[in-house]
Amino acid sequence: MNAHLKTKLFLILLLLVAGVFQGHAEAANQSDTREYVKNMDRAPYRSVVALDAKFGNFEGTREKGIHEIGTGTVIGKDTIVTAAHVVYGIKETLRGGYATEVTATPAQNGKQAPYGKFKVKSIKVHEGYMNEENIENYLHFGYDIAIIKVAPNKKGQHIGDVVEPLKVKKADQVKGSKILTVGYPGDKVKHYRFNRTPWQSVGTVVGNYRIHNMFQTNFYSAGGQSGASAIDLSDNKVIGILSFGDRHATGFIQFNQEIYPWLKNNLKNYKGHAL
Repeated sequence: MNAHLKTKLFLILLLLVAGVFQGHAEAANQSDTREYVKNMDRAPYRSVVALDAKFGNFEGTREKGIHEIGTGTVIGKDTIVTAAHVVYGIKETLRGGYATEVTATPAQNGKQAPYGKFKVKSIKVHEGYMNEENIENYLHFGYDIAIIKVAPNKKGQHIGDVVEPLKVKKADQVKGSKILTVGYPGDKVKHYRFNRTPWQSVGTVVGNYRIHNMFQTNFYSAGGQSGASAIDLSDNKVIGILSFGDRHATGFIQFNQEIYPWLKNNLKNYKGHAL
């Protein structure tokens, strides 16, 4: 199969996956319940970061192919967790691997960046997301998670010093859990990359999704929210990462018995791709 045809089939599959979400949740007739977060200077909101990734190795021609916007969450002194596809492009996307430059802005709210900006220095993507056999069989969707390390700012401060890191926890049984997610959707600003504003949703986990390592919620999302955390409202701990969704439903990578050990091990023994 030639590369051009394979790319077209991959993009068609993305639409089909979104359609499966729609088929599961359309009966609920979801409305846009996202609410603008006016005050980000409070927990857990200030631990949420706007991510702007540049793919200098992009082989296409569209500007939006060069850049990817997303959301992340501070979970350590110099550590952010996000979705893999925000900072890594499999070859079918024409992005050629790791982002070449990533900026993280904690608690950004339009033109306001109260905690400054931080440069990402390295990226660790789940091996299952990059595995060629998984990609061939479209199993990589279930490993859409990455850990990124950021350098100190110009004042020598670590990102986890200026905003408090959120805790993560193992979550095998999540159906019925009440969760909060805060992210930076591209459909809420005039230009998808600039003056991004934070929006939140509160909802319920409706169950596991047919893609492994993923659960589904009863609210929708848009591009730019990828990588946002699912925060369990019972204890404000992170139990998942937003992978994809639309106006019908949203899917999160679940910190279950497969993903959680990978996360904890790589937080302890981190070896990432240097930018």
